[in-house]
Amino acid sequence: MKVEVKILKAENLSEKMQYANQVYNLLEVAYTDCGGINLANGFTDADDMVNSIPVWRLTFQNKELISAMLFKEKSGYLKMVAYAPLTAIDPHIRKSDLLFMLNNSYAELSGKLLSITLKEIQSTWKNYVSEHPKVFLQKNLISLRDHLKTEILPSNSEVMYRKLEMDYPELIKCCYLRKIGNELKLKVLFKPGKKLYGANL
Repeated sequence: MKVEVKILKAENLSEKMQYANQVYNLLEVAYTDCGGINLANGFTDADDMVNSIPVWRLTFQNKELISAMLFKEKSGYLKMVAYAPLTAIDPHIRKSDLLFMLNNSYAELSGKLLSITLKEIQSTWKNYVSEHPKVFLQKNLISLRDHLKTEILPSNSEVMYRKLEMDYPELIKCCYLRKIGNELKLKVLFKPGKKLYGANL
């Protein structure tokens, strides 16, 4: 099993164009159950993805594309904005992808990707999860605890909330709600391991 990882940046335009449709199709399948890849990831189609998303991490097995992780650049950091696949992949390769994300970027995670990431780092999540996402993101986020004092939990976050409540109760204080499309969604911020200019890319 020969595994190769390629990091493509803005200057690798021709390679990005070569893989664009494969990457987009892989992401489209992974995000089908949560509103679609176009909902909040900053691009509308494969061509827009090439022009809008500067850093791609692609993993190949025997020259076949098996995973893709995309990053934007924000305030000197990388921000992970899309990843696929979540489950149909060798767990060792997925763990390598997720550790790269945790150590080289920040990410607002929810749903299945949040669940899988926590499972991979269940003994060390405190090293990565931000207790002050409003400060880091400089956005007016809704604290989950504040929301629940007066409002019910959004239906799309019920399963995730129950899982966190059972398996990671200390993490509840770090959760917040953010509007994605037309609905609020539970999120957790995983803070970056290093500045973009210090990342081993």
